[in-house]
Amino acid sequence: MKAQVINAAAAALVLSKQIVPSSAATARSLLRGAKPDAQKQRELDADNRIINGSEAAEDRYSYAVSLQDGIGHFCGGSLIARDVVLTAAHCQGGSYDVVLGRHDLDDGDGEVIGMRDELPHPNYNPSMTDNDFMLVFLDSPVSNAGSVDFVSLNSQSSVPSLNEEVTVMGWGVTNTATGSLSDVLMHVDVNVISNSECDDSSDGRDNYNGQITSNMLCARRNSRDSCQGDSGGPLIIRGANAGADVQVGVVSWGIDCAHPDFPGVYARVSRAYDWIEREVCRGSSHASDAGFDCGNVSASPSSGGGGGGSTGGGSSTSATYDDYYHHDSSSSSGGTFDDYYYFDSSPSSGSGGSSSGSGSSGGSSGGSEMDEDYFYNLLTGGKRA
Repeated sequence: MKAQVINAAAAALVLSKQIVPSSAATARSLLRGAKPDAQKQRELDADNRIINGSEAAEDRYSYAVSLQDGIGHFCGGSLIARDVVLTAAHCQGGSYDVVLGRHDLDDGDGEVIGMRDELPHPNYNPSMTDNDFMLVFLDSPVSNAGSVDFVSLNSQSSVPSLNEEVTVMGWGVTNTATGSLSDVLMHVDVNVISNSECDDSSDGRDNYNGQITSNMLCARRNSRDSCQGDSGGPLIIRGANAGADVQVGVVSWGIDCAHPDFPGVYARVSRAYDWIEREVCRGSSHASDAGFDCGNVSASPSSGGGGGGSTGGGSSTSATYDDYYHHDSSSSSGGTFDDYYYFDSSPSSGSGGSSSGSGSSGGSSGGSEMDEDYFYNLLTGGKRA
């Protein structure tokens, strides 16, 4: 049995591969990576890994990264720009580093760069593990861009095709006795199945019924699978080399590992591509170099009125990316708790981003409204008090 919750404190954590009774709510907790709260206690059980795969050729997937805290590796990810990593939203929380360009985690090669900001998908639903995407912005860009590749992201809804072979990789647990993680990057090939077939999955006790959304994709093959510790890692269509690979999924969740009745479930990249491109273009000066089309991405999320700051009306360049404010556009006097805006352009005088600003005298262009939870995800990295 996978990843048992061993004590009461750990019971509050979302741990990978937990075997639980069948229901739409409980099956959602079967995540393939464990990123608990600030205590970072992880109970990794046996037989959790890239199942029936093999060691990848060193540097073949140089865009694959390891997220590591004080304990060690807990999730994977993929480098999509010099200072941006794509991973799973359920990996969020706490302070950690991103290890890049390192095949064997015991080696000292590659780079270790701190996490600056986490940006979970605004529609991430932890109870459903839906829209399980997160962007991690690094403290600094990769210093030697030539030593690692960026993986291209799939934007086409028709890709991957049914039964297409795809490859998943990670540093999941390999030792059934100790629960230790793999030192080296492992990979395995699986095949895409339809969402309807995936949703019908059942072993008579547990099932996926009603849990597979259009934001997910499923894959399986003869006892091959991703598993605990692999979360956030890429599912790709393999090209001739790393630069030709196309990422179609993010390791997300599943019941058991390589179970004959349950395929692995991945976050479907094409469904989040527009959001990813928009936020990478806004948050990274290296987005265009990585192949993102930033020509149609405005510096601020919309061209509508953003509400006044402490100095009243102003320009569209009102605040920095990390400055947030709230404002009720239906009111001319300040804002409400539920309406939030942010800017990501360089600061200047004018609309400043204060909740005391006037709606009717706000800037002619500026912030985009977002919901309360998204605001707190942006501001606190998903840790809401």
